[in-house]
Amino acid sequence: MKVAIVHDYLNEYGGAEKVVMAIHELYPKAPIYTAVKNEKKLHSAGAFLNTDIRAPRINGLISPIKKFFIFSYPIYFENLDLQEYDLVISSTSHFAKGVRVRPDTLHISYIHTPPRFLWGYKTETSIRDRWWAKPILMFADVYLRMWDYAAAQRPDFLLTNSKNTNERIKKFYKREAKVIYPFYDSNLKQSEVAKIKAKKGNYYFTISRKGKFKNLEIIAKTFSKLKKTIYIAGSGSLDKELKQYEGKYVKLLGFLSEEEKVAYLKGCKAFVLATQDEDFGITPLEAMSFGKPVIALNSGGFKETVTKENGILFEKPTVKDLSGAIKEFEILYPKFKISAIIKHASTFSKANFKKEFKDFVDQKLKENKI
Repeated sequence: MKVAIVHDYLNEYGGAEKVVMAIHELYPKAPIYTAVKNEKKLHSAGAFLNTDIRAPRINGLISPIKKFFIFSYPIYFENLDLQEYDLVISSTSHFAKGVRVRPDTLHISYIHTPPRFLWGYKTETSIRDRWWAKPILMFADVYLRMWDYAAAQRPDFLLTNSKNTNERIKKFYKREAKVIYPFYDSNLKQSEVAKIKAKKGNYYFTISRKGKFKNLEIIAKTFSKLKKTIYIAGSGSLDKELKQYEGKYVKLLGFLSEEEKVAYLKGCKAFVLATQDEDFGITPLEAMSFGKPVIALNSGGFKETVTKENGILFEKPTVKDLSGAIKEFEILYPKFKISAIIKHASTFSKANFKKEFKDFVDQKLKENKI
């Protein structure tokens, strides 16, 4: 049986790429097809070493302008030659699900989300809010939505990362997907993690790409108002806006190494998130794996991982609501049990993901007699 894996872009290493890597561990001989790759960045994170990653020859040219020519990517994926494969697994939040396969080939697609920019959800960039872009992209988006719906009908079966995303799939694609939860998995060995000393201090912590829908400004404003310390790690389009809040209580860290991140997670009082409509959200699990409670917006995938036993959900992305949640947390803090939080995080494991994924694929292969 010949297997191929298809993923939108492999030019950075985040939660979706960790899922692809786990899938590739199940099928180590499978090549991975993608529209854009940056092997140097992947390898620096210790990922996709000795992996056959296949991208267009013009990869180096199109990578920097990916977002501006996004309408061309459906064409690329539709024209991939996958005729030799018996099983194709696509992993996508954009267009990889649109590949064409032989009639007798089994195509299973793991959908991280329908494209946020097409279906009304906020993204890390705000180009569609700019006056000059709206009339141009309006027509392109109509075409892309039509294509995206048609492409979502091509896979034989759909998988997804949360009940939240499954609701989007039902709404926009009129299909049902089986939920197989992703996982938190450190690039560091347990022995390496154990040696890292906690960053000392009475502080809260968050790490995120600094995009608009992450609502980091609300977090910064809230902690400035409450006069409580928070460290905000990560980089992105909101760097300049956040600078105005930097001071005694709001500390901007920028990019952190894995070791530095672990030090802050070990030492923080709680992990804070205010992201709107998060697809699933790996970072709460990352914090919980160190026994840290999570304070998160009652939105998207956070509702499936944050409970009364491991954190607090607040209703609106406002300074008022987040302030109330912080004050409530300070009262409840002694009642949170570290062991219970760690146990909850461990249920979202890489081993569980791989078992559920392989069991599903094997069952479908059996049913389709492949």
